[in-house]
Amino acid sequence: MIRTFVWFLWLTVFVEVTAMYTAVGYFSNYKYFSFIEGTPFAGNYWMYNIYSIIAFTVYISLFSLRLRSRNWKKGLLVTTGIFVISSIIYLFLTDVYFKAHSIFTFFLGSLLVLVSIGVFYWELLNSDELLSINRSVYFYISMGALVYHLGFVPLVIYSRYYNMESPEFVKIYAFFLYGINYFLYSTYTLGFIICSGKRRSY
Repeated sequence: MIRTFVWFLWLTVFVEVTAMYTAVGYFSNYKYFSFIEGTPFAGNYWMYNIYSIIAFTVYISLFSLRLRSRNWKKGLLVTTGIFVISSIIYLFLTDVYFKAHSIFTFFLGSLLVLVSIGVFYWELLNSDELLSINRSVYFYISMGALVYHLGFVPLVIYSRYYNMESPEFVKIYAFFLYGINYFLYSTYTLGFIICSGKRRSY
C-alpha cells in the first residue's frame, strides 16, 4: 500500500503543477490559455473536486487496510465506496463542480479519514507495535494527514470567498494553506527518511 501511496504523491505533484494553468491565464490577461477565458475551466475547482475524491479514498484505504479488526476494516472500506459514489452524484446534481470546492466531499471525506486514523491509533496503543512506533512510516503519514485534514476543512467551507474581492481573506487563506501543506509534506519526508534506514516498517 505504501507503493500506491507514493504513486499518489506523484499524482498530487502532477495535479498541483497542472492546476497552475488558471493562474498563468489570469495573470497574463489570457495571453496564454486564452481558450479558457469565460468558460467554466477558467477556474481549477473541477480538477480539485475530482482529485479530492481520489485523495480521500487513498487515505482512508491506507489506514483501513492496516487495521486488525475485520469489522472496522470491512466497515470503513464499504463506507469508502459509498462515499465515492455519493460524492460523484453530488457533483452531478449541484453546480459546485466548477464553482467551488465540494464541501460535501471534504467534510465527509475528512470525517472518514479522521475515523480511520483514530481506529489505527487505538489499535496501535493496544499492541506491541507502540514500542517501535518510530519505525512506522504509517505513523508519520497519519500525523501529517491528521493535522492537514483538521485544518483544511475550514478553508474549504469558506473557499467561495477566495477571490480578488476579498484580498484579506486571500492572504489569510494562502498563509494557512502554505503552513499546513508545509507541515504535511515535511512530516511525510521525515517519515520516509527515518524509515528508509530501517529493516522493517510497520
